[in-house]
Amino acid sequence: MRLIKPVETYKRASSILKRMNVPFWVAAGTALGLYRDGNFISHDTDIDIEIIGYPEGLIGAFEKEGFQICRIWRHNNNYMQTAFYDIENGRNIFDIYYYYKEGEDLVNHNDHGKMIIPGRFTNSIEMLLYMGEEFPFLKPVEDYLEVRYKNWRKPEPRKGDWSKDAGNLYKE
Repeated sequence: MRLIKPVETYKRASSILKRMNVPFWVAAGTALGLYRDGNFISHDTDIDIEIIGYPEGLIGAFEKEGFQICRIWRHNNNYMQTAFYDIENGRNIFDIYYYYKEGEDLVNHNDHGKMIIPGRFTNSIEMLLYMGEEFPFLKPVEDYLEVRYKNWRKPEPRKGDWSKDAGNLYKE
């Protein structure tokens, strides 16, 4: 299902994270579309963000604001992903990926393997304005996209298997 009013979903969800003082950044297809195209990718089906660690009470805070949990993924008892439906905005999916420090890097374990964000990206966020809203990105943005995607400058005509495009996914 395509996104309906994605900026509204982003604003609602990011306001929850801001109230909880949780630093986050846009990631994956959300970062790619906003940076490369200046908009959400037309065939994308979710809004992706990443944060460091799981903040206690996050699921309850989202549910209290009318989001409905639709996926939880854990690895060794740590949250790795929670996905929520935004019932108010066409059941958009708001995906949160949790990363944990391993040495200098940030790591997320998922059902395809291990995603690694090199340590050089973990210390700075850049706010960029799209559609009248500020979005946080890991910087330098183009370097992050180069690590995250094998060929981020070339748009794909449809949504495919994300794991085939993930340049920072390592099979376990």
